[in-house]
Amino acid sequence: MSRELLRDARAQAERLEPAVRSAALCHIARVLTKTDATEARRVLEAGLALAASLPEEEAREILRAEGAVLAATIAPARAFEIFSMLGGERRRNVLGQLLARMADHGFGDAATEYLLRAPLDADFDFGTAMHLVGPSGDLEIKRRMLRRAILAMRETDAGRRSKPAFGSRDFVHFFVHHWRLLPVEEARAALREEVQRILSEPDGPMNASFSAGSERVAFTSTHQSRLFEILEPLQELDPDLAVSVIPRYPELSAAAWRFPYGQRSIGELAEREIAAARKAGPLRVSDVCTDYVGSTPIEYALRTGFAQPFAIAMDEYNNDSDPDDFNEVPKQCWPSAAAFRTILYKAGQYEGVTAARYLDRIPDPALRLFAQIELAAALAGLPQLGSTTMRRGSRARRRVGR
Repeated sequence: MSRELLRDARAQAERLEPAVRSAALCHIARVLTKTDATEARRVLEAGLALAASLPEEEAREILRAEGAVLAATIAPARAFEIFSMLGGERRRNVLGQLLARMADHGFGDAATEYLLRAPLDADFDFGTAMHLVGPSGDLEIKRRMLRRAILAMRETDAGRRSKPAFGSRDFVHFFVHHWRLLPVEEARAALREEVQRILSEPDGPMNASFSAGSERVAFTSTHQSRLFEILEPLQELDPDLAVSVIPRYPELSAAAWRFPYGQRSIGELAEREIAAARKAGPLRVSDVCTDYVGSTPIEYALRTGFAQPFAIAMDEYNNDSDPDDFNEVPKQCWPSAAAFRTILYKAGQYEGVTAARYLDRIPDPALRLFAQIELAAALAGLPQLGSTTMRRGSRARRRVGR
């Protein structure tokens, strides 16, 4: 069925505008890797060449970046070649996706090696680093990547690198998972630096909570919430520092009393409660299934024929196709395109070939084509592909003009 969907998708693509055809060919190439690697490369190059021939510079650049990400699922060397031609913000936005897609599609070694050698002031990304080394059993690779992450944060502290979008949060997640791989003194030094980062910034209001089963702790300040995130290494690596910091904050003190090792304690409690539930009787799907379609639990989506996800996708489509505020970026990057692709991928995962019946509910031929290719990817057993979404319309230009 996946091959039939692809053959039909290629025929449809020939009837659509060049920008749509270019994106469709690159997506089709990804699915072809499951059956014909040589043909996949040929179709990929056809899609890339078509993108390069588009008359609008912005469309060319957007589809070139998208092509780099799709090439990463097929041929890492080609993906890096395209990536080297990107610049500025587009380069920074694409790198994480490119490396993650390499890892998802069996090229994790190439992605990891790139990040281990990437310039610390530009291309090193903490979230991507954690994604790449997470499944690896190679402790030395994880250790090397953690040391690169620590150096990257020091470059940030010294002003030689722009601050990450979420401050040091991504670094903290990486450090908390892997700090035990480092010698104690090395890990302690990195921990103290992170405590100093937290305390050197202004404390501000926030609404955050952490829970496990019936137990929950809440924070109303950034300092307390961020210190709780590093509570495990803080307690284990530097108990004297923990004793000097924790009592300053009432919410942190209460949380440390309930979950003395932070996220580790939360995980342990959750495991105990699940074990207790198993003893009480068989678990329901909703007790253990954490998959979602957008914000909709997959169990509910399947039971209702994806009614809520389709309603959200149609709202997005109405915004994208509004004649008074038409989204002028290539349709490949429309938010509604991403929403429809997600629905068909999830439907294919859980319902198999019968999910093709949902395609008729997509009103736009291009968006229906993209969703059909993603359904074929699900049926072929490929991982779900992330999406870059953009909006650019006439109203936005008028606002800029004022």
